Amino acid sequence: MIRKLAIYVALLPITLLCACSILPAPSPVNVYQLPPTSFKEVTTAPTKSLSLRINRPNSNIQINSQRIIVIPEPNLVSSYEGVRWSDSAPTMVRNRVINAFITDGRIKSISSDDKTLYADYEIDSYLQSFQTEYIGGVPKVVIRLDAQLVNVATMKIVANRRFEIIQDTSGVKVPQIVIAFGEASNKITGQLIDWTIANVESK
Repeated sequence: MIRKLAIYVALLPITLLCACSILPAPSPVNVYQLPPTSFKEVTTAPTKSLSLRINRPNSNIQINSQRIIVIPEPNLVSSYEGVRWSDSAPTMVRNRVINAFITDGRIKSISSDDKTLYADYEIDSYLQSFQTEYIGGVPKVVIRLDAQLVNVATMKIVANRRFEIIQDTSGVKVPQIVIAFGEASNKITGQLIDWTIANVESK
């Protein structure tokens, strides 16, 4: 009995080594960032001596992840295999909006919800869509953002609007899809900035 146990103990490392050797190697994952923005400083516009906080959008569980979502047919939510975003979609959208506002320069002070600094206004939003959808058999990038501009002092909604961009893609490959996401993000961010400025100036 003792001899059999000794043989088993001696063979155990070999058995484990063999078991490990037949496990499949993990598939490589390509990590994509949103392409750089194309925003420029608006030097001719007056600077608003206001502070604005950009909050991270809320979203559903599929979008609030690093998966690159694709809807190949109605009601079927999937994702591109072997790729992911560098951050969650809501975080990428918030950071792009912050950087664009800073570059635009028409509002003096911009902050995020990472630190609860004082702000005259804040943008709350819900990211409804951040995905590729096959429309008529052709992939298109779809971004939908429901935004609210809030007066922080009164906690009243100054304005609200749904922003929607349906962006054509140059092909079905992931790098082409990522470029389209960058273009759509730039468009929706530009609309959000102009909308915010218009509503702040009217108050």
